[in-house]
Amino acid sequence: MNSNKSSARYLKEILKIHRVKDVVICPGSRNAPLIIAFTSDPYFNTYTIVDERSASFFALGISQKTRNTVAIICTSGSALINIGPAVAEAYYQRLPLLVISADRPVEWVNQGESQTFDQHGVFRNFVRASFDLVQEPTDAESIHFQNRQINEAINKTRFPDFGPVHINVRFREPLYDVDSGEMDDPIILKQSKVKAELDPTELEELQASWNKYERIVILCGMSNPDPELNAILNQLSSLGITVLTESTSNLHSESFFPCIDRVIMPASHEEKQALKPELVISIGGPVISRRIKSFFREYGLTENWRVDLLEYFQDAFMHQTKAIAMNASQFLVHFTTLPKKDLAFQRCWSDLDTRSDARQTEFLEKADYSDLTSFAFLHRNIPEHSHIHVANSSPIRYVQLFRPDFQRNYFANRGTSGIEGSLSTAVGYSLHHRDKTFVIAGDLSTLYDSNALWNNYLHPNLKIIVLNNGGGGIFRIIPGPKTVKGFEKLIEARHEMNFNKLAELFNLTYFYASDQNSLESRWSDFLNEDQKAALLEIDTRSCENELVLMDYFNYLQNPKQQDGQS
Repeated sequence: MNSNKSSARYLKEILKIHRVKDVVICPGSRNAPLIIAFTSDPYFNTYTIVDERSASFFALGISQKTRNTVAIICTSGSALINIGPAVAEAYYQRLPLLVISADRPVEWVNQGESQTFDQHGVFRNFVRASFDLVQEPTDAESIHFQNRQINEAINKTRFPDFGPVHINVRFREPLYDVDSGEMDDPIILKQSKVKAELDPTELEELQASWNKYERIVILCGMSNPDPELNAILNQLSSLGITVLTESTSNLHSESFFPCIDRVIMPASHEEKQALKPELVISIGGPVISRRIKSFFREYGLTENWRVDLLEYFQDAFMHQTKAIAMNASQFLVHFTTLPKKDLAFQRCWSDLDTRSDARQTEFLEKADYSDLTSFAFLHRNIPEHSHIHVANSSPIRYVQLFRPDFQRNYFANRGTSGIEGSLSTAVGYSLHHRDKTFVIAGDLSTLYDSNALWNNYLHPNLKIIVLNNGGGGIFRIIPGPKTVKGFEKLIEARHEMNFNKLAELFNLTYFYASDQNSLESRWSDFLNEDQKAALLEIDTRSCENELVLMDYFNYLQNPKQQDGQS
């Protein structure tokens, strides 16, 4: 059986032909024709999640893993607005998300009807495109137009780069009628991938600029694992190019520099002068490190090339000179045959990286139990081939202090860097990942997204690690917040919550650690739990987390002075 609404039926058929297989459904009434259409077809993997905010991040997680368009279906009204955070995240993270919202007929918008507002274009600032489908088409031309809109919407989630698209579909009542009759074949329009090529004259000019500089940095932002790009960057590194990465770059080599803050922060003014590049080439998505942005802005650049398929300029360092609309691999391969650079500049970065690495090891050997030592433990003990999702605020910053393991992949919702959705994203991701999926989150982020656990899709491969320091620990680290009157209540949001009841509510196996010994003793059981998803609460509320981190950075700068103080 199928819905008798042609819009719902054509949507289903066209998505199937475009090989969109995963569909996340938020229950409702106005979207009943869509629910009937998609759940009646065994081709689709359909998932039912009540909370639209969690459901949309769940869909984002599936898309993050599969790199294919994932559809999310919701009813009318505020349900659609609740999908907004995930849509914005998908836009800046460049993930193919297709939002399909049900709506009332256009003549009833703004007329006092319940669960109704003007939904068309509601996400216009952070979608690739918005479509308001023809309302219940009957003639050949309007059906053709509607089919064309659906095809265009799906293609725009994938070309020229991945991103979210919104389709709004208006249904008149009755909403639950079905029809087993045949329908005309839909019109299919497929878009072919193209490979961008530089104009030969432009390439010659870029290579000439490259050749005149000795201090070249390639800064790699957030990206999915990319073996081709990794190999090209390895080649360039062997030619003396300094490659800066982060855990979420998912680009690995012994010759890359993944702990940017740990190198820059303790460097003296003279050392920073030696680290200053002439040319910076920016690739990938958002960069976590604020220090590298401040460093490039303060010390200046001769040139900054942004290699990206973005449709707008992104001048993060206030020195952009070129915007190159190409895939990074297709662009950088043109420079792998050019002459080798003087290795002195790369050696400056390497010497400071080696120094900070040694000092970190020394500090951690004697550091008290805290957030920092807990992250050090996780870094040492999370297994190879794991996929790690890190929540925003302090967790993602702590992770950057440790050299990422080559056998792990790291993900974070750094498109908009919000507190919401990290856990939901990981739950969706884990559905399509056979090995263990770890989530490292703070207490506030976990509580805020606790509805991520309110579904039937929690696999035993999901390992949730909650760092409970009793509030927003990030606000004790960054300058400024503590000067506000009422800081602990108004900004840090102090609390006394534990996570055992949350685990019990959602049928998770629960583990608890409150010091180094209990963390080490609980870890093996947590890791080997294979019957249910598991949650490990690491309680650091009694620790001086802020002071330990300050001592850590001071030790990186001057270990002798710190030893003298202790």
